[in-house]
Amino acid sequence: MIAKQDYLAATPYTAPVEFKKLGYIYEAIEEQARLRGTSINELRILEVACGEGGITLPMASLGCPVRAFDLDSGAAELTQQRGVEKGFSNLTVTTDNGFTFYDGTQYDLVIVSEVINQVSEPDRFIENIARSMKEEALLIVTLPNGYGPWQVKNRVDPRNWLRKSNLLRAALGKRTYHSSRGVDSCHYFTRRRLVDLFKKHSLHLVNMANSDSFFAMSSITRKNQRIGNLDVKLADALPFWAASGWYFSFRKRGPAE
Repeated sequence: MIAKQDYLAATPYTAPVEFKKLGYIYEAIEEQARLRGTSINELRILEVACGEGGITLPMASLGCPVRAFDLDSGAAELTQQRGVEKGFSNLTVTTDNGFTFYDGTQYDLVIVSEVINQVSEPDRFIENIARSMKEEALLIVTLPNGYGPWQVKNRVDPRNWLRKSNLLRAALGKRTYHSSRGVDSCHYFTRRRLVDLFKKHSLHLVNMANSDSFFAMSSITRKNQRIGNLDVKLADALPFWAASGWYFSFRKRGPAE
């Protein structure tokens, strides 16, 4: 199996918190292969809303079949091109919509990173994604704490209010702002609300971890290697409600009780 440092080297990510996320995913993939009694390169992995390949490319480096898609055709094409440049013949990337995607394949592991809080109807989104999961498949979800430092900062930042003002946007000739378009949250999840939402679709929590802490409130400190490394370690010592973001693992396991 490919070494963890080589897996990490395949990503275009640079921030410590992103490498922490990749480490969480790597360990989840290892555990899923162990529970399946198979090698990692036999797992079928799906990534929903893959962006520009920060997670996709490391997964493909493991040698398993990886299917990824994004609503943004430019991002999907860039990820596919990056995969070609790295010689990943096991990677397929397309432009698709998470509300409608279904290719008939049942996957062993699905990743939905920084997406659930941005979609207009998370319940319908999850229902559709769950169709592509085998029984006992693992779903990895990462997202901000809806009431953590990162989201609080975004809510009170006057620059965000100005950017979202449709009166100002109209005056500048920009298209109307919609909360479910782009990178902004339109849902602010607590841990309980999120866990209950997934349980409705027979997806049961098996693991979670904090991502980063209050240093995430600044993009400068978030990207600084020394401060960023301190931040992600500090997050591990915080109660879940005080962290800026979370990583979750849900297992598909029969109807919810």
